[in-house]
Amino acid sequence: MAEPFENRESRGRLARVLPGQNKSSAIQEIETLLARADRVSDVATDTVAEVAERHGVDMKRRCRTPRMHLYRRFFEHCLIDHALSSEESEDLRHLRGLLHLEDSDARRIHDEIAGQVYGSAVDRVLEDQELDPDEERFLTQLRSELELPDQVADALLAEGIQRARQRFFSKTAARSSVFLTSQEAPLQLVGASAESIQGAVDDALAQACRAVPRLHWIEVSKIRGEVIEGSVREWQVELKAWLDPE
Repeated sequence: MAEPFENRESRGRLARVLPGQNKSSAIQEIETLLARADRVSDVATDTVAEVAERHGVDMKRRCRTPRMHLYRRFFEHCLIDHALSSEESEDLRHLRGLLHLEDSDARRIHDEIAGQVYGSAVDRVLEDQELDPDEERFLTQLRSELELPDQVADALLAEGIQRARQRFFSKTAARSSVFLTSQEAPLQLVGASAESIQGAVDDALAQACRAVPRLHWIEVSKIRGEVIEGSVREWQVELKAWLDPE
């Protein structure tokens, strides 16, 4: 299968000449076994045990960090497509056994990487500030496939919504901290439409209202139109918007 593992056969030969000189040589040889196998599950537990014994390494107590690193790399590789197939899940279970990885270590790696994948997916679907039904179903399915606890997934979604809001504010003249805490500081918006002034206003408000649902008042501060051959090709507006004072 090679990727994400490297064939370290040449290093393995050196390690067999100088057994016990380099504790990492056992991990290197195990990685070569994984790289040359069609699937992780094809690597026999007895074969890995023989490698560890030959190098004088207790796989249950030594080389914890490199063992975790091998597992992490394979798990990241499995999640490139943001999904875990039944075959990949089986291989992950087998790899945990081969590496004598503690359940707590495997869970820590799982939660970290699954959280990164889910957070990245949240950012992508919220690029337009909107979470439509199809995108919501996608995130629900993804959190299930990643086995993310609802509390963790909900927190990551909330963080993603906040990041999307910050990205929106970075494109405006307002700072979110000032705008959201002040009833007087307006949000500066621009919009354009080839159809009408109303269309330009709606364009200016589209992302703003998704990022800041509490927008309540607007003031059109500027209207202009691009004229070509005696007709307006595009209407452009500049707005000031205020929050609902509640």
